[in-house]
Amino acid sequence: MYRIGQEALIEEEFLEEDIEDELAPITVQLAYVQQMQGRAAEALESYNAFLKKKPQDESSIAVASNNLIALRGARDLFDALKKFDKLFEKRSGGQKMQFTEKLESRLSARQKEAISFNRMLLLLHSNKLDQVRELLPFFLDTFLDSEVPTLLSASLAIKEGKSGRAEDILNQYAIKHPKNSTAAYLACAQVAASSGNYARAADCLEKIVDLQHKLGMVATLVALRERAGNLKAAEAVLDAAVLWWDNHMCDDPAVVEHLTQQAAAFKLKHNKLEEAANLFQRLTKSSSSVVRAEALNGLVCSTAYADPAKAESYEKKLPPLPGLKNIDVEALERAAPVTSSTKRARGVDDSDKKVGDEKSEKARPKKKRKRKPLYPKNFDPANPGPPPDPERWLPKRERSSFRPKKSNKRVVPIRGAQGAAANAPSHTTASGATRSGPAAPVASAAKPAPEPPKPTSSSSQKHKKKGRR
Repeated sequence: MYRIGQEALIEEEFLEEDIEDELAPITVQLAYVQQMQGRAAEALESYNAFLKKKPQDESSIAVASNNLIALRGARDLFDALKKFDKLFEKRSGGQKMQFTEKLESRLSARQKEAISFNRMLLLLHSNKLDQVRELLPFFLDTFLDSEVPTLLSASLAIKEGKSGRAEDILNQYAIKHPKNSTAAYLACAQVAASSGNYARAADCLEKIVDLQHKLGMVATLVALRERAGNLKAAEAVLDAAVLWWDNHMCDDPAVVEHLTQQAAAFKLKHNKLEEAANLFQRLTKSSSSVVRAEALNGLVCSTAYADPAKAESYEKKLPPLPGLKNIDVEALERAAPVTSSTKRARGVDDSDKKVGDEKSEKARPKKKRKRKPLYPKNFDPANPGPPPDPERWLPKRERSSFRPKKSNKRVVPIRGAQGAAANAPSHTTASGATRSGPAAPVASAAKPAPEPPKPTSSSSQKHKKKGRR
């Protein structure tokens, strides 16, 4: 298709750039086919090569970017969000996120839903829960008939650690929309199984009627019921599946045989020997020699306890194993077991003695090996000299020989501004007053000025004069 279109455009004398733009949708579809076929590396290379060319078709760019991000998964989240931001724009006061005007008219409803859903998943993986809460009402209003907004709401609740609310959201949607309930019930079962409630998960799966007897659904239900401890329910699931496929798939006995084998193995595992023998007996009529051999083996195991004679008769019908014709089984049973640690053949007495020696060796306590002490270089242990100080590793303050320094109490403490006065020797007079040295005027200058003398009354002055007389 791509080659035919390319040849047709070349004949019409289109330029190379115009040809690539015209064939952009086909290029993206070819990459999508590679992706669906499981050729992930080729699809990834095709998408990257297409986006590097920067084509003019915006719808093809949007589809290629979405498929590329879906192929990468949860890797390169920042780059993926940047690519998605180019496809959206804010409208109506910034409250809603919508596609650009060109993409709004060119993308189909299914494509819009897929791109929007993947963008919301990226926001969830990036832990941008506030943006998810803001955009959820827009999705609920835009995609009314889809289960995608409900799945997003449940995913947001799980991200917030509210698994119970997620189950309620999914169950309410499944009840209101029974035709689209499959995805909701599957998601609800996944949530319940992740939280360890296997019985509830199995109940959710049993509500999906269309998938009841699918092989994958049967295997999942049996595993969940077995984990929940309800073996009767698990056995009932297997019996119902065998009966349904036996009635509806007469032309293809391989599925019935496979289910019968699994049911017989399950019953044998849980000691339902009689029922297991009946199923194995049914498998002996198979057209496949491998299935018949496995059925005979199962019959021997299931009848060995109740009827050993019948088990021996089934054992004789087993096909011989290749390469075992010239081996004497009785000689092998009489032979002593050979292990890798055996160096020479030993008799029975030697082996018993060895066992006794091993027990006695285990009972004895292991002696610690003495090692020579390591001395410093040029150290003579015969003449070690005086012993080292036992307090050499202690701090000086903690040693017994430590004596603290005495403080000089005669030093007058310095007061005032830094550098205002120097320490000078003081001289005491006979009256006991202290006179400072040459620095005394500086020190007195640093002191605040004395207050002016208060005025006295005339009577007090007269009294002083009389006293002098």
